[in-house]
Amino acid sequence: YVVPGGRFREVYYWDSYFTFLGLAESGETDLMRNVLDNFAHLIETVGHVPNGNRTYYLGRSQPPYFAAMVGLYATATDSTQALRYLDALEAEHAFWMEGAEGLAPGTAHRRVVMLADGTVLNRYWDDMPAPRPESYREDVELAQTLPVGRRAALYRNLRAAAESGWDFSSRWMRDPSDLRTLETVDLAPVDLNSLLVHAERTIGRLHALRGDATEAARWAAMAAERREALRRVAFDDEMGAFFDVRWRTGERVTDRPTMAMAVPLYFGVASAEEGTRTAAVLERDFLQPGGFVTTLIPSGQQWDAPNGWPPLQPRRPRRHGAQPLARPEPPRLPGHWQDDREVRRGGYHPTCGRRRVPQPGWLRLDERCRAHLQRAGVGTGRPPLRTRPPGPSTARPANRCP
Repeated sequence: YVVPGGRFREVYYWDSYFTFLGLAESGETDLMRNVLDNFAHLIETVGHVPNGNRTYYLGRSQPPYFAAMVGLYATATDSTQALRYLDALEAEHAFWMEGAEGLAPGTAHRRVVMLADGTVLNRYWDDMPAPRPESYREDVELAQTLPVGRRAALYRNLRAAAESGWDFSSRWMRDPSDLRTLETVDLAPVDLNSLLVHAERTIGRLHALRGDATEAARWAAMAAERREALRRVAFDDEMGAFFDVRWRTGERVTDRPTMAMAVPLYFGVASAEEGTRTAAVLERDFLQPGGFVTTLIPSGQQWDAPNGWPPLQPRRPRRHGAQPLARPEPPRLPGHWQDDREVRRGGYHPTCGRRRVPQPGWLRLDERCRAHLQRAGVGTGRPPLRTRPPGPSTARPANRCP
């Protein structure tokens, strides 16, 4: 498998999908299959793909990109190669939907929720209401500022936000200045449910490929039902965009718009009109010199303005008749976001800004370049938060700025 690098020395779930984009373009289909085999093994042995390959991550997963990864592999090889992962895809879906059959309106069980009107959607969750081992001190110190009776809920919200991959962000905070106001488990996220629409469609198509028309139709109907439910509850006609939903009340979180609104476009959930209107909001409010900001709130959290993240940059809306979003001139200063495909194919070197000679596949960048690509202040031109140059053991002279 492939690891993110730096202090992340083991496989991480949703990072792997974005690695797959590069592996597919580079023709590394054997490595893609190895990663998928490892993920299928995790689902078979622990019931889901954990956040990462550490025992203390077993209580949570991450955004379910496994189906999208299988789709990339099928496209890079042929569709029949994806059939080997059908059982794992269904098992992962069952993990996210566990307990759905026993829900009543306005209730939830683990990762599945039922709105007051009977709509069934999903949320982020973690089974353990305790401090995260990887951030134990920080979690305990934060919880000690709350009454004892509220600490378990805070721990669970912290963990659920970590499952989302957006840890942390004003997206999950009623008060963007106060991490203690996390409401992660009270929201039905628009990106998570778009991913599950895509997963249900993928499973249905694989059943059709196998020749099981009955199962194919059942899964296609599930995907269509979720898509229509998500469009109904998450698209705000007045604002012209998609938002997370407070599943207990049905209220959309319109006061904290985020780049998550692009995911229904990326996975073909939005209608033509919804896609066009959402794209207009993204271009008007989120597109800055250097790329898309994650949110519009400079809270100081890393998944907030002015930071931009690579997982949110490739999702430039091109579907539904919307024109590709205009982009400012490519930046040439450290701390700006770079298009991942531009960097792979040559583009501007993220450290010095000089033009690279186009090369096939991934460029091998030094650790400082990786840090700039991972998180950059796209709206201000300032350096990324909490990055530092590589030490002597990590520097790669062959890949320094030309």
